[in-house]
Amino acid sequence: MKKEPSFCSSSSSATVNSILDTLNHSPCLIALCLIAGVWFFSSIPLQYVFSGDETRVAGISAEMLFEGNYLIPKLNGSPFLEYPPFYYWCMAFSMKIFGCNDAAASIPTLLSAFGCVLVTFVLARKLGASRFEAFLSGFIMMSSAQFISNAQDCRTDMMLTFFVTSSICGYVCLLSAETFRKRLLFCLITALSMGLSVLTKGLVGLVLSGSALGGFVVADDLLHRKFRLSRYLWLGCAGLAALLPLIAWGTALYCACGEEAIHTLLVQNGIHRFSNKTADHAGPFYGYLLILPELFEPWLIFVLIGLWTALQKVRRQKDSTSLFFLAYILFPFFLLCCSSGKRVVYLLPLTAGCAVLSAKTVCLFLEKYILGEAKQKWLCVVQKVVKLVWGLCPVLLLLSMVVFLVLGGSELYYLAVLFVLTGCLLFVKSPSPVLRNITVRLCLIGLTVNAVFGIFTVRDYPDNYLGPFCEEVREFAEKEGRPLLIDADLERMRGAIWFHTHSGLSECKLKDYTGAPELWILRTREKGVFSGSDKHNVFRMPEDIDIVQKILKK
Repeated sequence: MKKEPSFCSSSSSATVNSILDTLNHSPCLIALCLIAGVWFFSSIPLQYVFSGDETRVAGISAEMLFEGNYLIPKLNGSPFLEYPPFYYWCMAFSMKIFGCNDAAASIPTLLSAFGCVLVTFVLARKLGASRFEAFLSGFIMMSSAQFISNAQDCRTDMMLTFFVTSSICGYVCLLSAETFRKRLLFCLITALSMGLSVLTKGLVGLVLSGSALGGFVVADDLLHRKFRLSRYLWLGCAGLAALLPLIAWGTALYCACGEEAIHTLLVQNGIHRFSNKTADHAGPFYGYLLILPELFEPWLIFVLIGLWTALQKVRRQKDSTSLFFLAYILFPFFLLCCSSGKRVVYLLPLTAGCAVLSAKTVCLFLEKYILGEAKQKWLCVVQKVVKLVWGLCPVLLLLSMVVFLVLGGSELYYLAVLFVLTGCLLFVKSPSPVLRNITVRLCLIGLTVNAVFGIFTVRDYPDNYLGPFCEEVREFAEKEGRPLLIDADLERMRGAIWFHTHSGLSECKLKDYTGAPELWILRTREKGVFSGSDKHNVFRMPEDIDIVQKILKK
């Protein structure tokens, strides 16, 4: 892949290099690992599986673990084929090691987020970035709003992002490999990453990475008017090999459940999710443009400037690396705009490309507008702002932890703080004082972010955490001496019951009620004889049949 020095290498900016030269000869990757570890894993004591998609995913994983059936994802005994099972397997394995609790449920997502940052560092280096630019790419990724938000959720999206990023990084390494053995190795890495992305969230994983890589290969050949068959062959082999894990699991699923299960998985939950106008989260073609400010804050402006700069380099200099960024970001973005489903989280796999492009743009911005010899006044202003933020950070951390303790937070968080500070002290042996200073400060900022996040977590606990309700409702049913049933439409509660009590409930449709004395769990604003979080209530039947009929009419 052709490298354009003015864009892909730090050699274009003598001023930046003169100031940050020590970073290019110090353990930037180790520092990034420490910072990412603090930002993600110090929040484990603050993790709760809140009502929504998280309880459903955690319930399916818990049911796999306690029932011992790892072939078919089930939600309260019924097959649930919205996604293939790899993420459920990972969560079930985590629960088996650390216990069926909220912290164990969050570990697969946190590990995926941590892996995304490291793969982004490698990808930046392979695209010609300096060590500092690669370090900055990882930091920009972990500090973007959507990435932080989704790193706290027990859902498949972060793991999908990790595998899509790994597949793209593997193929970039393949393009620059010099021997057949290395190309074969990176082809296998690319195929494995693609395959696991498909086994995590379906064919969308292959579409996202395939559109970015395939679009780049075609566009690069058109740009240079040269057809390179080997690139297509390697990418095609990786794509075909990526389907093997899904085919193997799909065959086993077909033997166990029949053709209907395959149709539900591939057509209803695969194709129709993105092609049917009546699908969940449906929106117009321009839907993502309306929510563009949410996608990559606070770095979005640098992404847009970087895209414009890359476009100019492609037009004037036929730069392949700049073309790669355009293909990585714009081709999958266009496909997602064409799909019917519109959610901000669907764009998460594009974060790595945006992060690397932002880091390069930030360095060019620093060299041109701040670090130049005639711009020392701007530099002084920036330094004062940074010092002000740094001075407020420890104060905010202390206040947040005090408030968090008053609200009833976990004492484990303070052990995490102690562990992190110890790690920072050990890191002072780094040969680069500049890198050491940056690392320690960013670690403390990460702790501050998690402490503030802990306040909001504890605040939302009574309204969105279903654990106490699930445990207490079973005791209530035993006292009443009546069978406990759940509305079959309540996916979040069906998952929460399995996750928090490790066993399921009988489920039925309200329209099929027979008039027997039972207790029913419904989600409604109407108060029942026993009420819990997220508007879930228990009604005595048939005594409360009038209230239930009103719910049916609504």
